[in-house]
Amino acid sequence: MKPKKSDLLVDVVEHIDIKEHNVVPLVEAMSKMAFSARDLGRAAQIYDQMLRDEDCAIILFWPGRSFPPVSKMWWSI
Repeated sequence: MKPKKSDLLVDVVEHIDIKEHNVVPLVEAMSKMAFSARDLGRAAQIYDQMLRDEDCAIILFWPGRSFPPVSKMWWSI
């Protein structure tokens, strides 16, 4: 039997405060793993280089697929 949504939402999701943990070794280890873990490790290396470079301008970029297409946005207005 397929579980109901209400059955799956019984347990509260607990978050952690990353400032209480040193996650640097974990992220560095992830850079040697596969797929998205490796991507996260590489992104952390690039971000670290950006922070250390005083002449680097950090620009926030959202990929196009993060937002619905304009045609769908038009119909929701």
